[in-house]
Parts: sequence; C-alpha cells; structure tokens
Amino acid sequence: MRLQALLLTPDEKIERVLRRVLGDLEITVEYCSDTESALNKLTRDRFEAVIVDCDEDETAARILKSVRSTARNKRAVAVAIIDSQKPVKGAFDLGAHFVLYKPISAERAKTSFRAARALMKRERRRNT
Repeated sequence: MRLQALLLTPDEKIERVLRRVLGDLEITVEYCSDTESALNKLTRDRFEAVIVDCDEDETAARILKSVRSTARNKRAVAVAIIDSQKPVKGAFDLGAHFVLYKPISAERAKTSFRAARALMKRERRRNT
C-alpha cells in the first residue's frame, strides 16, 4: 500500500513538481487548491503527510491545527512550503516538521522527501 500525502497549494506549478517527485518516491498525492476541500479530506481520510503552502498564514495555521486535532492524522508529517524571505521559525511554530523553500526545485524536494518518507513509513507502522 502506497503512502498518502495531502497537498494544499493554489500554485499549479508547485503541484506538478511535487506530484512528480512524490510519485517517484511511491507517495500518492491528493491535491487541494482550497482550504475547505482540504479540511474535508483531513476529516475523512488518513494521510501520512500533509503539505501546506504557507503564503497565507491564517490558512496554514488552520490546516496544520486541524491535522493535529484529528485522530486519523495527528501523527502525519507536516511539511510547510514558505517563501525564502519568511523566517523558518514561523513554519515550525505552526507545527511543521519539514520546510521547503520557494521556488520549489525537483532536486531539493526529492532530498527533503526522502527524509520525510522514512518518518512517514515509521508512523504508518506505528498506526497499524
């Protein structure tokens, strides 16, 4: 069974890059471009990773808080996508485990998600 990741970003370029990178790592991506559909999926489905574009701080905080409050996803690995001008501390304060900087490159994303994938697999074994 493949690992599952939820991706919330309005940027289709980020979606294409991450879908390709995560597909290579055998991680299935559920893509959401709006907050409400992401929240609905978080309450219904289990994800090993939740990837959030943190352009809007309120939206990112709402999603990451929801991840930690749902029983199905509280152990999910949280990945924040931030602009390189923003301080990384803010992403970690929101509850992120990993941070990706914009602009997203396939090489950097693959390196980060290799590390995240090991953690995702461990959490999946723990949940079963």
